[in-house]
Amino acid sequence: MVSSAAVLLDSQPRIAEDLSIVVARAGNAQASEKAETEQIASAVGTDRVTTLSGKDAALGNLEEQARGKSVVHFSSKLPLLEANPLRSVLPILSDGVDGQSVKVTADQLCGTKMASDLIVWSASSVNSKDVRGNAVKVFSRGLSYAGARNVLMSLWTQPESNRIDEIVNFYKSKQSGLGSAQSLRKAQLAALSRDRSPRTWAAFQLLGPGN
Repeated sequence: MVSSAAVLLDSQPRIAEDLSIVVARAGNAQASEKAETEQIASAVGTDRVTTLSGKDAALGNLEEQARGKSVVHFSSKLPLLEANPLRSVLPILSDGVDGQSVKVTADQLCGTKMASDLIVWSASSVNSKDVRGNAVKVFSRGLSYAGARNVLMSLWTQPESNRIDEIVNFYKSKQSGLGSAQSLRKAQLAALSRDRSPRTWAAFQLLGPGN
């Protein structure tokens, strides 16, 4: 008999059936982050994408806006600490004492409730010595505790145009009904056809059941 936990992991949640995305980015977002958000919205439809920037992307509001969304997407750069990735400072803020914004660490994000089908960090990166991507594994495990069924993260910084093309193609496939694993494979094959260097197409790692 299959355990109830396995059934929960293998069964696709209802929110995954309809693609709805909340995109969070830093207030001082770079042009590439804005371009990424705009191209995602153009690909899947602006009505499916909620964009939060600066104070609007503060942890409390982000948690609220993520309710019922199938995807939570972070477009800002995130270099993960190798020694303790959960202490990495995120490019989002939290409301502190007297309304002052304070920095948020990865463990704080993992302590929220984000029961989404997928959480994406499209511009995360790890230390070049972390060849196994252990920092990504630790952080993604924390995000699963927050409620994420799947986590998609990058292991290194890609050329901006390559990253945006790959993530947009990923979402196009998601919108057509493919699961996360199939969508990533299709996006990677498209990127591979343009440039065979793994540096330009193999950065993304998906953790989770993938359907």
